[in-house]
Amino acid sequence: MDQPCNSAVMAYAEEILKKLYDTLVETYCTDYLDESHEFVELSATIRGRNTGRVGLSIVTLDL
Repeated sequence: MDQPCNSAVMAYAEEILKKLYDTLVETYCTDYLDESHEFVELSATIRGRNTGRVGLSIVTLDL
């Protein structure tokens, strides 16, 4: 997932993020998550501190 996020053509990365977002809404029946959800898994973009490179990932958050 490195190349689609670090090139001029972002369409693939945008498509993947949209699919992950749609799955979030389908799974949690909302796009707003509050303290009623103890742990959630979300799509994320992460930028490397030293390199500045961006990658797609799945993160688990403890709300």
